Amino acid sequence: MGYLRENLGICRGEIFKDFPTAIPHARGAWYDRLPHDRKEEAFKVLDFVIKLWLMVDVKRRFVENHGEENMSVWEMNMSLEGLLHHIFPEEKVPDTESSRWPYNFHAANLHHMGDFKIIWTERLQDHLVIDETNSAITMRIYHHALVLECLQLSDVGKAFPSGFLEETLQSLAILLPKYNRANQQWMGREQRRAKRNKGTLSQFYHKRKS
Repeated sequence: MGYLRENLGICRGEIFKDFPTAIPHARGAWYDRLPHDRKEEAFKVLDFVIKLWLMVDVKRRFVENHGEENMSVWEMNMSLEGLLHHIFPEEKVPDTESSRWPYNFHAANLHHMGDFKIIWTERLQDHLVIDETNSAITMRIYHHALVLECLQLSDVGKAFPSGFLEETLQSLAILLPKYNRANQQWMGREQRRAKRNKGTLSQFYHKRKS
């Protein structure tokens, strides 16, 4: 990950050619000697590392009103920074910090009163995706606020579109307010349900700014 963090602008197809090895003069040569199927395996490992590190799935995504699709989006001539800008295109969005959102606009009320089924996702690109293809309207929420804050403080955070990480944190501040009692009770039930299903749900709430 250190190599990737220091080479955010290198194209996917060039990553292994300069990847450091224990034997300096063998840098890149090991990859060139690999058969085609083993090269594919190397890229699968790379994609898995990105998924664990940035919680971004480059092979699969959930498309609004179309369900989940297998779709490789990291092209060989695209850098990691380019990939993040492709997955998270910059859009003009309302300033959530200055906007006056109602106090009762949070995930618990969307679930109870709006009949939204909340699905907790580990894939950052699925955050706030709404699906109306089934009888119940579903909204996916990426809930790892602490991961987002760590990314903000790291070098790789600069590879994301400007303001994206902060805007995502602010959306969590609105949807999962730490000091809203109704939301706390609902989140407690969601955490217990996730545990029964042998899953995990982040214990961290991002404090909503006043």
